[in-house]
Amino acid sequence: MQWLKLLLAAAVLAQCAASETQTAPEKGFGQVRSAAGAKQRLVVLEWFCSGGQHAETMPCVNYGFLKKLRAAATPEEKRGLVTTRLAERRERQKDTAKVAAARESYVEMYTQFCDSKQADPAICVKWGKREAKSQ
Repeated sequence: MQWLKLLLAAAVLAQCAASETQTAPEKGFGQVRSAAGAKQRLVVLEWFCSGGQHAETMPCVNYGFLKKLRAAATPEEKRGLVTTRLAERRERQKDTAKVAAARESYVEMYTQFCDSKQADPAICVKWGKREAKSQ
């Protein structure tokens, strides 16, 4: 019986040692991909919102909020901005026409960007695939 306990303990230790030496998938892989996507969205937003001609569209309103949030100096200030933003968002979500208009404004933004000569092909190919899936 004593040898059985030793054998069981050795098996547990071997399993623990094996699990520690196995290579785990890289942490943050999805974050790297989403960071690249975020940079691409910022390129499109900066292009679309510069000049103020689209200031009232949802992409530019959201972009303005993000700039304010990044510029906030204290956590309390950020919390206040987010709280106000969430209340506004809840009100907007109640109106399905506004939700549809917001989506259309994003589609229009990407369409205009991809039709422009400044368009990055990587962004437009990715957006085109996403747009084709949604139709």
